[in-house]
Amino acid sequence: MIEQMGHYQFGLYAANTHLEPEADIIARLLEAFKDKSFIPTTITEWPLSPDLRPRLQLQFKTSNGEWNLAFEPNRLLLNKAVVTGTEIGSSRDFAGEAEEIFRRLLEVKPFVGTRLSYVTKGLLPEMLSGKLVEVNGRVFNLLPFYVECPPYQWTTRNVAKWNVTLGDKAEILNVITDINRVQVMLVRDKENLFLDRIEIGFDINTHQDNTDPRFDADDVGLFLNEAIQKSQDIMVEIEEKLNG
Repeated sequence: MIEQMGHYQFGLYAANTHLEPEADIIARLLEAFKDKSFIPTTITEWPLSPDLRPRLQLQFKTSNGEWNLAFEPNRLLLNKAVVTGTEIGSSRDFAGEAEEIFRRLLEVKPFVGTRLSYVTKGLLPEMLSGKLVEVNGRVFNLLPFYVECPPYQWTTRNVAKWNVTLGDKAEILNVITDINRVQVMLVRDKENLFLDRIEIGFDINTHQDNTDPRFDADDVGLFLNEAIQKSQDIMVEIEEKLNG
């Protein structure tokens, strides 16, 4: 299983989710999140159109940077990151927090979602160099050159459609899985640590062809339950594939 989780992310897409950082809405959201230790802040948002001027994007985050809730132009994005000295927790823990945060948020501002997404990424336990080369052969049908000269970096990405039912809604989800060999530098105990690992990433989201406004707070937990369970099922298949 994943040894070092990078982050968890949940997104609810809706129209006009950008909120001006005004005192009234900040006060209402602070009251809604009063036990979450969220601090209101802003970053500069650069519109894609050259005709529009940059503006301030409202965000709520914890002081240590573990949690961040961003009010992007057409997406509400909740991110939980790895922070030194804290445990990031399980995907199920994240789902419970996300459901609660969005239930409170949508009571203050009743956005109706058009799409939902769940994204996560992490590193598998350390493997010997020979095992990393072996894994590459299990994932790819390698060309003769790369059999002779094994690559030390590689990526693979698969995208499929999957039919699910969320409450009374029949939905199509994109299920995206990345399996990569990566080299990363981490800071641990104030020292730089070089890692050569297999990275696993999941991006599961409602299909882009359906942009009808239809998702509310009740759908957040239903979607995350399906997305997390599917990612866990695929993770079992990945481990079987890599271990032979």
